[in-house]
Amino acid sequence: MLPQLRAPFWSHVPADSCQLGQLPEKKWNWRIFVASYGILTGLILFLLVVGMIVLDTPTMSSFDKTMAVFLNSFANRWFILDRFVGFLQGNKVTQGVFAVAVFYFVWFQTKEEMNGLSEKRQGLLFALLICIPAVLTARAVAFSLPYRARPIFNPDLHLRLAHGFDPGILLRWSSFPSDHAVLFFAFATGVFLVSRKAGLVLYTHAIVVICLAMVYHGVHYPSDLLAGALLGSGFACLARWSELRSFVLRPAVRLFGFSPGLFHACLFCLAYETAYMYEDVRRAGIGALQLIRVLLHP
Repeated sequence: MLPQLRAPFWSHVPADSCQLGQLPEKKWNWRIFVASYGILTGLILFLLVVGMIVLDTPTMSSFDKTMAVFLNSFANRWFILDRFVGFLQGNKVTQGVFAVAVFYFVWFQTKEEMNGLSEKRQGLLFALLICIPAVLTARAVAFSLPYRARPIFNPDLHLRLAHGFDPGILLRWSSFPSDHAVLFFAFATGVFLVSRKAGLVLYTHAIVVICLAMVYHGVHYPSDLLAGALLGSGFACLARWSELRSFVLRPAVRLFGFSPGLFHACLFCLAYETAYMYEDVRRAGIGALQLIRVLLHP
């Protein structure tokens, strides 16, 4: 009897069909790539158009400034309020860790799914994975549009500095669109497609803890957050396309079949970086770019 070979987890070939001399021919579904590329390109172009309209329209600019000044007017009045909002915005537990905790709550909610990678879990995994290209796209859009300084650095607004808030820790990147809004709304939308109650909790968390706190401290304009929310939610809605979702998750499904322990170890690392807004990865990337510049221009 011929021995049965185990297919690598990144392969799309079912494990049961991987017998010696009977490996099925790999099929390349180019339609998924073309369609997904077209959808993502449309999202990016849409956001670029929205960005140019927002940055050039006096009405939207006036709305941004009015809302930023209004919400910031409560800063530096009550010490307790400043410390509370600062705790919400500056604490990773109240931001990403809380969102990942809700993710794991839904992941382990049904006891019948403890030992399998069900369709619901695949939807949650897609929500976690789609945050990466969503944030990268937001950065690409920010670099493509004219630079927009954060409200706290705009001297014309005369914003108040809340107690305990240090604007020096902020990256001097363009504020449009908001990376935080992209990430947390993409995550909330992806979870909402699986569990409405958990999704509503994450939507509320994204609006109150993430968005309002940032406008309060002058980190972002409302339009920055709105554009980020639209972009992130648009990426997460790609989960409704079953073919694309299956294609993206195929390596993860194979990894789960190959070694559930290794799968959950990788899932933990991915969830950890998502909770911390890929801070370690971002620092490593910035350090690598600086090293390359030093090597190219000694």
